[in-house]
Amino acid sequence: MNFRLCKYRDRSAGFAKDEPRETLGEKLMLPAWFEANRARIEQSLTPFSVRVLDADKQ
Repeated sequence: MNFRLCKYRDRSAGFAKDEPRETLGEKLMLPAWFEANRARIEQSLTPFSVRVLDADKQ
């Protein structure tokens, strides 16, 4: 089974609604109805790194 998870921008609180801003993106957040499939979903994900632009480095 293939999954594609997306967050679409709307006027709600968005990503910061279900996790603190300080830890955004540190773990995979799933809706309750996907929790039973967490292990399978995590195994199917390809690891990636985020490149920090020089202008964003402090």
